[in-house]
Amino acid sequence: MIEDAVPEEYVAWAVLVEEETCVGRDDHRWQLTQRHLVKTGGRAAADELARKLAMEHVPAEVYLPSGATAGRRVFRVADGSWLMEVRGGGSPVLCKVTTAEQVHVQPYTATLQEEVAPPAKGRRLFGRS
Repeated sequence: MIEDAVPEEYVAWAVLVEEETCVGRDDHRWQLTQRHLVKTGGRAAADELARKLAMEHVPAEVYLPSGATAGRRVFRVADGSWLMEVRGGGSPVLCKVTTAEQVHVQPYTATLQEEVAPPAKGRRLFGRS
């Protein structure tokens, strides 16, 4: 029998903010830019925070002159997430805000080799210093 119960220590509600980033004219990618753990109030509190962020979040890529207010279109998607189009003085940026349940945490564990000889700092590509 498969045990699929999540240990209580890992369960938490979170709100995730993803933003569309543009590396070039045709290279659009989504990137997780914020993660907010909701410590009290459960899913209802996480949903409330997600709505607030959908109405107020301004991505770093949106240019706003001093005193300006970002324009936005906000959509509630069928899965319960929020999709926003945020506009400043330049092109609009797409953002997505999602309520999520954190169900697992795996801390990083160093290997024995890393503990004995950490990588040298300041090394450049192809090993030149």
